[in-house]
Amino acid sequence: MADNESLPIGALVQRARKQRGLSQQGLSDASGVSLSLIRKLEQATVTDTRMETVRRLATALRIPTNSLIPQEPRPSESTSEPWCPLQQAIESPPVQIDEEPSLSGITDSLGEIRTAYFGKQLGQLATLIGPILRDADALDDTEHEARAARSYLLQIAGSTLTQAQQFTAAETALRRALDDAPDRLRAASIITTWAWLLVRQGRFTESAELAIRWADDIEPRMSRVTPDELAAWGWLLVQASAASLRNARPADAHDTMQLARSAAVLTGRELPAGESRLATRGPFTVAYKKAERES
Repeated sequence: MADNESLPIGALVQRARKQRGLSQQGLSDASGVSLSLIRKLEQATVTDTRMETVRRLATALRIPTNSLIPQEPRPSESTSEPWCPLQQAIESPPVQIDEEPSLSGITDSLGEIRTAYFGKQLGQLATLIGPILRDADALDDTEHEARAARSYLLQIAGSTLTQAQQFTAAETALRRALDDAPDRLRAASIITTWAWLLVRQGRFTESAELAIRWADDIEPRMSRVTPDELAAWGWLLVQASAASLRNARPADAHDTMQLARSAAVLTGRELPAGESRLATRGPFTVAYKKAERES
């Protein structure tokens, strides 16, 4: 597929449709998107649509979703330029679109986001997250599932922007993610990402203090603790240890890592990354982190 820079979505759909030898009706039948909307997109009388619709069109055309997402021109070689659309999606007020987004459509799109995130496809994430976040922002704030999906998406955005060294936008994303966190486990996961962001900024004392404060707040009762609660608590301690080590406080780093190891042993198994956490957590992972820091 040729570069989609500066082309509107309707032109991208039309180009891909013709390359596949499909009529507008054929694309409508294959995607489940109304013929009327496809015509309006291609005629540019509608210039925007929800991410669920884009994903359905892309699936029918057998191309990546981001092939149908218009990209801003990049006049300079600034490393921050590719991240401008995502930054705007995070920091700008919600926008109104003609089609009302659905929670199921956003939830389905999260699978594509997870695949790109865990596959370390940062460029694809920069294109995908913004439109999905726009749809998520339009959902009813009173719905628990909507807030949970938005919180998870914002955490991934914050982590991705941290990797890209777009620290201000990353902090905004994580602050919003925390506001929407549906429970303490999600909040603790967001804080581990935030502590890592602070380490990347060289704010080691703030990072350690943040992680320890949250670890103290969620310290589980051993009589009725779950593996997920132990993993969340232990990973906060791992982050505190990392920050203390970089801050030339080896004793604090050692003590918090020892507590993290105890939590990992009690967890009893590796808990995989996925829908509830952005990193694998468990005894093997913590032991690896400990060995890595002592080498």
